[in-house]
Amino acid sequence: MKTWLIGALGIAAMFPVACKATVEVVADNEPKPTAKPPAEEQPTAAPTTPPAPEPKACTKMGCASSLEIELKAGKVGFAKGNYVIDVEADGKKGKCETKLPLPACLKDGAVKAGLNFRCSGDLGLNMEQAPCAEPKVGPSIGSLKIDGSPKDVKITVTNNKKPYGEVSVAPKYKESRPNGPECEPLCKQGNTEACVTGKCGE
Repeated sequence: MKTWLIGALGIAAMFPVACKATVEVVADNEPKPTAKPPAEEQPTAAPTTPPAPEPKACTKMGCASSLEIELKAGKVGFAKGNYVIDVEADGKKGKCETKLPLPACLKDGAVKAGLNFRCSGDLGLNMEQAPCAEPKVGPSIGSLKIDGSPKDVKITVTNNKKPYGEVSVAPKYKESRPNGPECEPLCKQGNTEACVTGKCGE
């Protein structure tokens, strides 16, 4: 037994280099970690330009803003006499003068323009007579017509130089753009009534 053990040890001592080389070869056969490939750059999308807005299709119609106020006195009516109607709107002033009863209407029922009223001032003020079918001294004396679209209107009426009535109006307007929804001009039209005596609801 001793003889066999001594012989085995002797053989191992004779080949130390070979054993070491075998160990190294096995170690070399182990898989080595591999480096990750660089990430590919994703192509960036080119910035998109929004489409140009289509040109506005505008016509070339004209229009003007205006306000019409029908003057009323209720059951009292407008008495006979000489009237002065003073109007103040947005810092501008004007007045119209007339006399009741109004002159007779023309044969065809029309009213001769400018026959019954004299208007002046810087308001672009005018006045239209009430329809001929109404009594000469009736519930309405006529309608004031003002150029533009004033926010506040104050009306003072005198009869034979004596106070007859006073009223303030904050009119509402309808807007229109005859040349298209986003086209100029923008025009405003107002139409309302004003009771100068304060007794129109009686």
